[in-house]
Amino acid sequence: MEDYVVLAQNKLDYPIDADKIFSWCPTMDLITFVTTDSSIWVYRLDGQKVWSISVEGTEIERVTWRPDGKIMAAACVDGVVRLFDSNTGGLVSVLKTEDAAKGNPENINWFSRNLNFQGLNKYESLFKIDISKSLTKLSPLSSKSTQVAFTAKIVNNEMIRCDNSILDFLVVCSETAVISTTLYGVFNIGEYVIPQLANTYSLVLASGSSKSLESQFFLIEKEDGIFLSRVNSMYVSYFGPILPEVTLNCSKLIGLLSYFQEALELLMQQAKPFTDYTTRILSLLESEIKEKNTETTAKNPANTGTVNDISVSSKENNRGVANSEENGILNTLDDLCDLLLTGIISDATKIWITDYIGDRGLKRWSKLGKSCYDNFKKVLFYDLIPASEQLLVLLTNISGLADWKTKTADLSLDPENINNSIEIGKSILKELYHLLFLVNEEGNGFDSFIDWLTFILNDITGNSNDDMVQSKTSDIIDYMTNGLLYSKLLKRLNNLKDSDTTSNNVFSMFKDLRKSCDNTLTSVRQSISEKVSSDDLVHISELGASGCRIQIVDNSIRNNEEGLILILKDKPEIDIFNFGILDPGNTLSKLTVTFTAKFPELSKANKVKVEAEIIQDKEIIVLIFYNIGDAKYALLLSLDITRLSANFANHESSQSVSVNDSHILKLKGYDSSSDFVPRYLSINSNDKRRIGCVVDDSKTKYLIFEI
Repeated sequence: MEDYVVLAQNKLDYPIDADKIFSWCPTMDLITFVTTDSSIWVYRLDGQKVWSISVEGTEIERVTWRPDGKIMAAACVDGVVRLFDSNTGGLVSVLKTEDAAKGNPENINWFSRNLNFQGLNKYESLFKIDISKSLTKLSPLSSKSTQVAFTAKIVNNEMIRCDNSILDFLVVCSETAVISTTLYGVFNIGEYVIPQLANTYSLVLASGSSKSLESQFFLIEKEDGIFLSRVNSMYVSYFGPILPEVTLNCSKLIGLLSYFQEALELLMQQAKPFTDYTTRILSLLESEIKEKNTETTAKNPANTGTVNDISVSSKENNRGVANSEENGILNTLDDLCDLLLTGIISDATKIWITDYIGDRGLKRWSKLGKSCYDNFKKVLFYDLIPASEQLLVLLTNISGLADWKTKTADLSLDPENINNSIEIGKSILKELYHLLFLVNEEGNGFDSFIDWLTFILNDITGNSNDDMVQSKTSDIIDYMTNGLLYSKLLKRLNNLKDSDTTSNNVFSMFKDLRKSCDNTLTSVRQSISEKVSSDDLVHISELGASGCRIQIVDNSIRNNEEGLILILKDKPEIDIFNFGILDPGNTLSKLTVTFTAKFPELSKANKVKVEAEIIQDKEIIVLIFYNIGDAKYALLLSLDITRLSANFANHESSQSVSVNDSHILKLKGYDSSSDFVPRYLSINSNDKRRIGCVVDDSKTKYLIFEI
């Protein structure tokens, strides 16, 4: 028999949490470790760290990869699943499951369907025309206001669907056997509780799926044993080819709405430094005016309540000012307008320009303003307007699907609600173009205003004004009245908090759009979740398993799809269960594989731990770690499933077989005299790259070998 070829042997800087299973990227030679401090480390075969991440405020419970290896999902104890880009380690998205309060995630897996749906009609080709590809691609946002920036890669169709698949499921199971399914890593269709397990203590130990995704299988530990549960995703076969069309568009819609929301938040972020500085500068002028008015009143008490009060009252009526705070703002505007129109500067304004602002303050104000208006233009033109166009195209696609009468009526695509979303989307796009016009107009007015203040400052200080840009008085007045104090731009952007106030600003329209789109998404979710059921639980083992595996394989002998289950124990044997995927009763056959006849030293062991992984329908890789006294030993071997499965006489049998040389394909022994004794095992069973990794008892040394 052959030995294993060692590809690399390395040491980690920090112990891993081996109980949470280190895992392989299915398409690249990358191995993932979760450390005891809930960090994720990703390494190449040569030991080079590709990237590492830490999740603050929670603990990583389980990790899995999307079948194409482009995204890694980490389920955390806070009930949130975080998705990471496998190339960069960057956070792609977060999924908040409804079962967050029902228990920690105990199992997470990502399944894909590569089988084509049958029964598409002659109009199938119409849905392969993607108009959005001709639109401007969305650029990544630089926003840091939210926990995660939803990357443009997903919105631009670059990462939303698993490569070479039609449909994919991210399945998360909590410790109370609540199963949460998310399509494409984006569209969560809700939680399903297996009826027999409701209000009982149960743990999901392992999971697997048929290649059609029509059935998922779960190994459940209850107080009275370990059971196999089959959950039927009937919606896959019921809706057929319309299911991926609708749910993929729904997933893109969720992504676009998130992108749009963050772009709006980014827009308001860009304005804050400028608006805060402007407010502070104007408050200084207001304070100076109040101080001068107080001094004047003290010297001339007879003037109190005369013409000046009447003037302010009139302006209050015209501008709708209703409080004393805004009276001060009007006084500020009065002083600036008087200076502009008459050339006569008040003492308060003169002190404000020379002492409070000065040349440095004007330059800073100018820099903040230019940055604000330039960033407004960029976010509007490169982010929000393209996102609005994408939204309209996507909603139009969904509207077209709603008119496809085959099965979409059952998916609750309401044409009226979708058309309402389209109309809101059109209004938003018009408003964004109007905002772009306002940005240019207000930005130009701001430049004229700063040029004028610079002219005044230079005139007061006696500096030359020869190089000053001449601005129109009307432009400056327009900015002071419609930009400086009462910005039409910000008024149309701000999300008004007064519930009694109606406004057509972008935030309020987007809120209406989101509500309308959520109605569509909720209806689709409900239609899908109604078509989920489960079979009766099947008892397969007593308590006492130290580990479980479940895998769906193509049986080359019987030429059908079957399920294999491994039950691992703290003794030198493995229980292998076989069942037919299409068998509604989940009838099981059992084979107990023992190792003591071939390796008699195992009978002397005072402690045994068995790890095992299935390689398609061909091999089982087994790692047996054991102690004899204080000495540590390990056996790493490959077993031929075909030869072992010959012992399965039928689906109702229960047999036992002792491992012998005919079953063993490869074998490697380790003992305490060597520097490395493996205890933990993880396998990459990809067809093109079959490699494995073992970690020693210290949880710091690891070895990579070729199968």
